[in-house]
Amino acid sequence: MKKYFKETWVSYLIAIVISFMLFIFEPINMYSSNINDFWFDFNILIKPSIIVFLISTIGIILVMNILYFINKKLFKISNIILFIGFLCTYIQGNYLVGNLPVLDGTPIDWSKYIVDNIITVVMWLIVIIISIILCKKYKISNYIKYSGYVTLAIFAMLNISLITTFATKDVFKSKYFDVISTSTIKNINKYSNNKNFIIFLLDAVDSKYFSDSLNSINEYSDTFKDFTYYPDTMSIHPFTQESIPLILTGKVFENQEPYLDYSNKAMKESSLFNELYNNNYEVNVYEKSFNFYDKDALKIANIVNTAEDKDQINTLKFIKEESKYSLFRYLPFFIKKYSKIETLDFNITKKVLSDGDYYSDDNMKFLNEIKKGITKDPNNNFKFIHLDGAHVPFNFDKDLNLKKNASYKDEVEGCLNLTNQYFQILKENDVYDNSVIIVMADHGFAMESDFKTTFEGRQNPILFIKGYKEKHDEMIISDKKISYVDLKDAYKDLLENKKSNDLFLNINSNRTRRYLFYVYSNEKHMIEYETNDKAWETNKMYKTGKEFNLKK
Repeated sequence: MKKYFKETWVSYLIAIVISFMLFIFEPINMYSSNINDFWFDFNILIKPSIIVFLISTIGIILVMNILYFINKKLFKISNIILFIGFLCTYIQGNYLVGNLPVLDGTPIDWSKYIVDNIITVVMWLIVIIISIILCKKYKISNYIKYSGYVTLAIFAMLNISLITTFATKDVFKSKYFDVISTSTIKNINKYSNNKNFIIFLLDAVDSKYFSDSLNSINEYSDTFKDFTYYPDTMSIHPFTQESIPLILTGKVFENQEPYLDYSNKAMKESSLFNELYNNNYEVNVYEKSFNFYDKDALKIANIVNTAEDKDQINTLKFIKEESKYSLFRYLPFFIKKYSKIETLDFNITKKVLSDGDYYSDDNMKFLNEIKKGITKDPNNNFKFIHLDGAHVPFNFDKDLNLKKNASYKDEVEGCLNLTNQYFQILKENDVYDNSVIIVMADHGFAMESDFKTTFEGRQNPILFIKGYKEKHDEMIISDKKISYVDLKDAYKDLLENKKSNDLFLNINSNRTRRYLFYVYSNEKHMIEYETNDKAWETNKMYKTGKEFNLKK
């Protein structure tokens, strides 16, 4: 037995450390770097991580034991291969990650990473050649023994890094008191035969591109005839996470506090939800990524289509999504694409409800659900509906058919088709005229050629508004300089039955508007821009010198 452990301890150690690195260290590192991007907290994260860590460790040890009892020489060679694989994987995932693709949903063109592929191959060759030289010079048994010491050193460095993470970040902070409240599809087909207030949000639809499509396709010439179009609209944030609470509450996120603290506080103080309550509206918020962690905020908002769960996850799905990220980071560059990282989505790991489904922002799922039929109710009804819109990846055409290598133009035209069909369903069910309808986007969009290093081209989203029982012969186009901070006042006016062209009356034509720019992977560093010109004139925006950085 003593001889057995002397010969196998290194393989046991490598099995433990590589499994720890991939399935304990990396998930925690992923979580700590992106705490606000996930609906779960550390307590939920760690349980499936431990499970897959144990499975991986036991699996590697079992294979090595089989090899040990079959052939000692084969076992030693396998031990060397295992260590080389572990060492190269460690180097790849911790030191060769500076050029990893940004995970914002954009399809990754792996052919652009030729240099990274070469670096990976060179690194593996260097480790293999050095290992061969050391084995010949110091004998295989000595190489294996010292590889164990190297493994121990790496294990120590990983743990020191974890300790530093735990000491400097709010990894253990609970995101909620005792529940996670998440949007479901409840009431999605229910509308009021009295009054409806609908915010129909199409993600990432840029005003200029949408306007071009609307003007060029004759079949949609009457789609927005009862609306006022505000082409000169400016968002505050370039991405969804910060934009959604702003749209719902009127509160701008300026990195003065952790995001979750801001969003819960904003929900509690929202003038929109207060006005809806005063006007006896049933409130439904269909938003996949905006989870509610504060029961008081949820109660004040009076949102009825949420499900409350505690630690409810599908463990197998969670492990699958977690493993995708680890493989994406640690696999050699030339095989990273097989990690299937483009479909990373931790929202699908929530357990399916017994009385319905969690809300999905998929365009076609929504449309197919609405086509099942609309039911009417005498109570006033508020709906905030956030759909995938024209967000990356681009995968459907103007007829809403799946299309490989679709373009942004295809997606925008598909959004126009989607909106038109939605309006037709509302009209057929006699709930269009008695509805306030706002068609908008959370932010605009910029083609890749427009932002090689920045995302400043995302500040001009669509904004179309129709008031209660509002009718036009044709669409009104307003030249008012709108900012999303103005929306809360527009909501109040619309609830008082004002028409769309009677909104924003106090806006000065010479006003200055602000935009808080940040790159997708670093929302903790915001740079303030202002402009006195049109919202789409990106080149006329200027830095104010103000920055908003989240304090640790």
